[in-house]
Amino acid sequence: MSMNRLNLQAWPEPVKEVIGPIRRIEMPGQGATSEVVIVQGIHGEFVVKRAAQPPFDQWLRRESQVLAALRGSGLAVPEVYLYLEEGAGTNDTQRAGGRCGWLVMQRLPGLRVFLRGTLRHEPRVLVSGLRGATERRWNPSIWAWSPEVGRWQPEHGRPRQPVAVVLSTTDVEPHEAFDYWRHIAYYHFDADREPPCGRHNFKARAYALVMPDGALCLYDSRGVAGRRTSQQMRADGGDSFAFGMVLSGIRLHRDERDGVTVAGPGDFFCYDAIKVSQVQWDVVSLACWLTILNPFPTVNGRPWSK
Repeated sequence: MSMNRLNLQAWPEPVKEVIGPIRRIEMPGQGATSEVVIVQGIHGEFVVKRAAQPPFDQWLRRESQVLAALRGSGLAVPEVYLYLEEGAGTNDTQRAGGRCGWLVMQRLPGLRVFLRGTLRHEPRVLVSGLRGATERRWNPSIWAWSPEVGRWQPEHGRPRQPVAVVLSTTDVEPHEAFDYWRHIAYYHFDADREPPCGRHNFKARAYALVMPDGALCLYDSRGVAGRRTSQQMRADGGDSFAFGMVLSGIRLHRDERDGVTVAGPGDFFCYDAIKVSQVQWDVVSLACWLTILNPFPTVNGRPWSK
């Protein structure tokens, strides 16, 4: 049984009980690790994921555990309604002796587009303090950069106090979405000019709490690949270190010192902007990370050795 065939009668009873009567089913772009459908029922909208082969069934279980652990953290993560494992099977999608994992979770409403338009249109930005958020421009005394000036540049500096910014490609024309995202969202990282999913299928959104010395980000994107080169380091002088966790999807990382690392749901990862590296994210990925600027201080006028 494959969810792509929409054989609802073959879904486990606990899954159908959680969802209730179904009105509509949407098939989003599929990745390589699990099957995903978005279900609209009389009780609301749900995301149903199914993984039928190892190690993807274990990854799905870890994803459910990570999402459950992050509830109450303040991050915009979906609520897990049910995680279920079926026994061994021998059908066309499940290896003999393997498990089949099912995850039913909340479908979060799409983040509204506060930074919108193509490169030819003025974007909007969500600005918030710790007591709430409104759509407005911040005072230049808080941050010299503003959306009207286009892409952030080092001369704009950092905000003097935390500022929340939401980015999304939702209102961008599909054929322009990837170029828009490369221009406005990527720093210290050069994305390949053609995303793995194709330009017309690329979608992304990110929520960032930008602080004077770093940023806390929640990132949701179709697949992307790119690199960090020594030429880029000399050009932008960027020195930042990111420590994060993969919530969904697969992240491949290759750098000049540590070789290749693979991170799946629940795995931690690091990104050091002063290392030559290559990064590739799976077809659909969700991750959160903390970026620290200039994380390694100088000692007696010399950079601290890593």
